[in-house]
Amino acid sequence: MTNEDWKNSAINKGAPIIGERIRGALDKWAANFGPKYDQVVARVASLPPKTTDWRANINNRLVPTVETWRKAAGKT
Repeated sequence: MTNEDWKNSAINKGAPIIGERIRGALDKWAANFGPKYDQVVARVASLPPKTTDWRANINNRLVPTVETWRKAAGKT
């Protein structure tokens, strides 16, 4: 099989099934991941604006975001 054959098969065979499987998993995603995602989105919206200071952005934006993901996942 050539690389071109592989590419064509991926497009013609893979693309339709990927979309179908994603659509089939939306309910599962909404039930399991959706509430966690919503918590993080709400937290990010309340964070201070980005600055040009990379360290301040890590401390004031990244760390709280990661902490929210961890708490939403039930980790401490």
